[in-house]
Amino acid sequence: MNQEMDNGIIKEILHTNGFEIGYRKMIYKHYQTLPVINENAVIHTLSILLTQELELQEPIKQIRQTNQKIESEQVRYKSSLDDEITKEKIMEYRETHNILLNAVSQGNIEAAEKTFPWLLSGNMEKSNLSFRKMKLFAHSLNVKCETVLLSGDIHPFYVKKLSAELEEQIEKESKYSELEGVCYQILQKYCQLVNHYRLPNHSKTVRDAVNYIQLHVCEPLTLAVLAEKLGKSRPFLSSEFKKETGKTITEYIHEYKMQYAAMLLYLPDISIQDVAIQVGINDVSYFIKMYKKYTGLTPGEYRKKFYL
Repeated sequence: MNQEMDNGIIKEILHTNGFEIGYRKMIYKHYQTLPVINENAVIHTLSILLTQELELQEPIKQIRQTNQKIESEQVRYKSSLDDEITKEKIMEYRETHNILLNAVSQGNIEAAEKTFPWLLSGNMEKSNLSFRKMKLFAHSLNVKCETVLLSGDIHPFYVKKLSAELEEQIEKESKYSELEGVCYQILQKYCQLVNHYRLPNHSKTVRDAVNYIQLHVCEPLTLAVLAEKLGKSRPFLSSEFKKETGKTITEYIHEYKMQYAAMLLYLPDISIQDVAIQVGINDVSYFIKMYKKYTGLTPGEYRKKFYL
C-alpha cells in the first residue's frame, strides 16, 4: 500500500466488490495489518544504497524522478579511495558480498561473521573509513540484509520490525567501535530471525500442518482438526510434528497464535478483545493468561512497553 487506509477508500472497496457494509470493519482491520509504502523512506533507502554502491564523497541529498529517469543532486565520486582497484578486485568484492548475503539468508551466523571482515576491507581501507562513512556502511548493510530476507518466506512484518530497530540503533551510536559492533549485531539478528521463523527441511506433512496453522490462525485449532484437514491419523501427525520441530502441535499452535497476537497489538486501534478473537480465542481472560505465559507480559503491558 502506498497510502493510509481511510473510510473513503474502504467505501470504494465495498462498492467495487459488491460487499455489504457489515464487512467494513473486517476489511479495515485487514488493511491495517499491511505495510504502508512511505515515499520518503523509499527515497532514503535508495540514497543510502546509491551512496554506498557508487562510493560517493557525500550522501545524496535529493533524488527526484522526471520522465521515468532518476536524477540526483550532489553526486561526487569519492577520491580518497584506491583509484587503482582492478576489475578482479571488484569481482572479488561482489562475490564476497553475495557470499555474505547468502549466509544471512540461510541463517548461517558463523559464515556471515567470517565473511564480514573481508567485505569491510574490500569496501575501503579501515584506516580511511571515517565515522560518517562507517555509519553509512552500517545503514547499507542493514538495508541489504532486509532486502534479501524480504525475498524469502519470512513474514515481512518481522523483517521490517527488525530493520527499523536496527536503523534506530545505528543512529544512536556515537563511536566508531560501537558502529563496527552494530554491524556484527545486524548479521547476528537477521540470522537469528531466519533460524526462528523459517521452515527447515521438513516433510510435506509437517509443512502442510504449519501452513494450515498459519493460514487459519483466527480459527480454533487442535490436533484433531489438523489431522482431519490433512487426511492423516492423529498419532502419526503428532509423532511426525514432534520429531521434526521438537514441539507438540498444541505448543506450536499456541506459540504462533501469540506471535500473531503480538503483531496485531502493534495496531493501537484494535482492542485486546478483538486481538483475542483474531487469533481464535473468544475468552479474553484466557487469552490474557496465555499471552502472559508465552511473553511474560499481559497484552496491555506488552503494548504499553513496546509501542504506545
